[in-house]
Amino acid sequence: MFGRVVNPVTGKSVRGVNVALIESHYEGWAVEAEVVRETYTSRFGWFVLLPAFRWRPGGPLSDFRDSWLTVNETGGDYSGGEEGSAQGMVLYNPMFNRGGWAIGNGQYFPKTITFRLHGCDRIWDATCSYRLFGWGVSVHLVPVLNNTEDCRKIFSSSLREQCRQLNTYHSAFVHIDSYGQVQQDKQLCSQVDHGIISGACLQELPTYIAMAYMYNPQLHPQAVLEPIPQGMFPDSLAGLPVINDKHCGPREMFSGRVMCSAGYGASLSDELVAISIETFPGTHENLEAFEWHPGYADNKQATVTDEVRLGSKILCYHGPIHDSYLWYSGETHINVFFYQHIAEESQFVSYYLQRFPSTLQ
Repeated sequence: MFGRVVNPVTGKSVRGVNVALIESHYEGWAVEAEVVRETYTSRFGWFVLLPAFRWRPGGPLSDFRDSWLTVNETGGDYSGGEEGSAQGMVLYNPMFNRGGWAIGNGQYFPKTITFRLHGCDRIWDATCSYRLFGWGVSVHLVPVLNNTEDCRKIFSSSLREQCRQLNTYHSAFVHIDSYGQVQQDKQLCSQVDHGIISGACLQELPTYIAMAYMYNPQLHPQAVLEPIPQGMFPDSLAGLPVINDKHCGPREMFSGRVMCSAGYGASLSDELVAISIETFPGTHENLEAFEWHPGYADNKQATVTDEVRLGSKILCYHGPIHDSYLWYSGETHINVFFYQHIAEESQFVSYYLQRFPSTLQ
């Protein structure tokens, strides 16, 4: 087999990319895949794959299952991946920078060429194309672009859409340095195909952020503390001063969650009250009493009830050692925890209920 690999945006040949002919066969109940022939494109984008002869016990085709081309994949684990190997590389290594994951030319997306009529049915079609098996084959390899508008230069409408989807997915992982950027990335994810691939993008984005240490170069998302809203943690409340570092954040990149906390007590070594205020943008959940199961040290002897304070419903935990009060105020969760029973409990709860009226039903 021979063919040519072309950049569909510029129309120019793509040189030096890996082209491999993969064969799958049955090994008992499993499917195994192996490289039969591989080469690299010439300076003019051409490649030639020499014939391969296979013989196995029972006849040359007794366990043969399928064959396909991979373009711009290097050192991949083809076993079990079959025609979906290029899809896997794009979905799970979108910036081609994951440590220990061999890649081809990072300026182009990998692609699978299947010779099976329905070989791309369950695969992201932007990473897979069907061709009639023949001596010659033309492969359009989509480039990684800084601007998806450049995809409009492609004459073929189907290739234009493949280019748009691939580069939109890739763009969602380029900038993850701040919460604002990640929210824009989530919007990009939703625009990929408005379906399964968009969902995969939204699942992979927080993983990519959380596993920054695995990428080369290592990513360093910014961890910036949020300003504390005025009056959230007064210097003194019910006669007890703030005794530890009151702070908010940093904000979680993907969810936007912000945790604000502070402690009050008689001295630095005697914390009596812990205030935790979490905000989850875009959520308006209600918490029923039976759903709250605090894991405090005295939880087996404690009771959890709902009470009405200042006209609002809150959840109250009363144990032999600790007391705790929890409620939602829209998208904000408030927890006032007492390390021991103190006379000032009602004053603390009232202060935060006035600032954050409960929306529990």
